[in-house]
Amino acid sequence: MLYMTYKDIKLDYRQILQVLDVAHRDDAMVMIHTENTDAITLAELIDAPILIVHMSGAESIEQIRWTRGKGLNVNALTCPQYLFSNQDDLGTDDSFHGARCVCSLPPRDKANQQVIWDALADGLFTVFFSDYAPFNYDNPAGKHVGGKKAPFAYIPNGSPPHEGTLVAFVF
Repeated sequence: MLYMTYKDIKLDYRQILQVLDVAHRDDAMVMIHTENTDAITLAELIDAPILIVHMSGAESIEQIRWTRGKGLNVNALTCPQYLFSNQDDLGTDDSFHGARCVCSLPPRDKANQQVIWDALADGLFTVFFSDYAPFNYDNPAGKHVGGKKAPFAYIPNGSPPHEGTLVAFVF
């Protein structure tokens, strides 16, 4: 997994190009956690296939459609939390309910949620995977590890599987 986000583990462009070059040379695919289109541009420079993970919004879906239209080998992954959660689930009170939805990328609005459903239905996604993080919401050592008044940065990241299932499909 190549990260273009998360300051402490983020690779710079030179490092990313080196990884993509090795992947191209060895006929491998690079998984990228990104929140910008630079990943697609860098992969195009090297002609390396990539898998962009955690697709959750209309803009990113359109980027995949556009790059595939140009003939590029860009694959996409989404997760159940983007189908079953949206920003309305974050809550507006101080009940800590929104901690259930702390994941990367965060749930979007209902319109983006519908775009994800539509993209899944029309075969855009190469992989559908429950990005399972075993944080028990009710356990003090789980989502509450920083207390119920913890700032966002101290809430463990990860969304439990929906409907109690672990899901992985590769199309």
